Amino acid sequence: MMKRIIFGISVALFLTACGSKEDISNISEKEIEKIVDEVEVNKPMEEESQSSNQGELVIDSKTEQLGSDTLSDIALHSDYTHIAVKDDLTYILTFYPYKEPSIESKALYVSILKDDKFIVKEKLINLASIIGDEYRIRDEGFGFNENSLLLIAEDDFMNRDANQKLLSIIVDEKGEIESKIISESKITNVKIIPGLDNGFYFLDCKSSSCSIIDGEGKVPFTFEVTNAMPEFEVVFLDEEASRLYIETWGYISSKRNEEALAVDLVANDMIWEESGAMKPYYFEKGTNTKYARAKDGFYTVYLNVYGKSGYELEVKYYIVKNDEITLEAETIIPLSLELISYGNFYISTNNDILNIYTGVLYKGRPTVQKYVMKD
Repeated sequence: MMKRIIFGISVALFLTACGSKEDISNISEKEIEKIVDEVEVNKPMEEESQSSNQGELVIDSKTEQLGSDTLSDIALHSDYTHIAVKDDLTYILTFYPYKEPSIESKALYVSILKDDKFIVKEKLINLASIIGDEYRIRDEGFGFNENSLLLIAEDDFMNRDANQKLLSIIVDEKGEIESKIISESKITNVKIIPGLDNGFYFLDCKSSSCSIIDGEGKVPFTFEVTNAMPEFEVVFLDEEASRLYIETWGYISSKRNEEALAVDLVANDMIWEESGAMKPYYFEKGTNTKYARAKDGFYTVYLNVYGKSGYELEVKYYIVKNDEITLEAETIIPLSLELISYGNFYISTNNDILNIYTGVLYKGRPTVQKYVMKD
C-alpha cells in the first residue's frame, strides 16, 4: 500500500509537470513504474553531483573489546582519560586532578597494551609529591600527548600573585614515569591548547607576547597579539602549516558551524582575503569535536547525541590545499553500546591511520572499543 502511495505521488507530480489531467486511478502499476523510472532518469542531477564530490570514510576494522578484557570505572572517565598509540603500544591514561569519592586528587591510572594484550593494567601513580601538596590543578589545566600528561598547577588560584608550575609527566613502556618542570613563575595567562600532530601544548601569554610550548619545554612558535587580532579561543594548532585556527571569543563552546579564523605564526598576522577582511574557514567545530592530523589535511570527530540512531560519531576528513579547506570524505558511526559517560571517545593517528576509541559498557562492564578508519 505504501509503495502504491509513493508511486501515486510521483506520477501525480510527473503528470502535473507535463500538464496532463489524466485520472491516475485508471493507470496500471506497470505503467506507474515506467513513469516513475522516467521521473528518476529526468530529475535534476545537482543533488547527485554534489554527493559524488565527497568520498566516504570506511571502517577498516573494529575491536569489540580492547585487550579482550574490561577496565574498572576508575580507569575510564569521560573528562580525564586519554587513549593513543605510540611505538606500537596503546596507552590508556586517566588523571584525576581533584579529589573524588574513593579517589585521591592527582592520581594517575596507567594501562598499556601490546599486541592487543595488557602488559600494564590500572597501575596507580600518585603525582602529589611531584606536583606538590600545596598546589592544585587549574580548571582545564591538563592535557595529554601520546604517552605524556601536561599540567598547569598553582598554589593559590584566588591570588593573582600566586606561584605557577608547568609540568610534563612522561609514561614509559613499563608504566614508569619521568617528570619535568617546564617552568616556574608567578601566575600567567597560560592555557592548554590542542595540536594536530603532537597532542596538546601550553599557550603562555604574558602581556601581548605569546609562546607555544611543547611537553619537552621547547618553544616551536611565538607570536605577538596585535590590534588586528580579535579576542579569541583556540580551535587547534596546525604545526605543519605554522597556523593557529581560532574562533572569536565566546563562540567555541556553542556553535559548530560558525567560521574559524587563522593566525599565520610566521608572519605574526591574521590570514586576510584580498578584500581586506579576515579570511573565514569552515569545518566541524564545537565542544564535542576532536581533531587529528591526516594526509594533506586533518580529521574531525564530533559526538552527536541527537543522531538518528541515538549517539553517533560524525567522522570527517578535510583536505587543506591552496589555502582552502575542503570536505573530502565523511561517515557516521552509530554507537550501539552505551557510552560510560558523556564524551567517552578519543582519537589518535598512527601512520595516517585514524584510530577511534570509545569507552562503553560491554556486557555491562566498562571496556574500550576501537575503530580503525580508512578513506
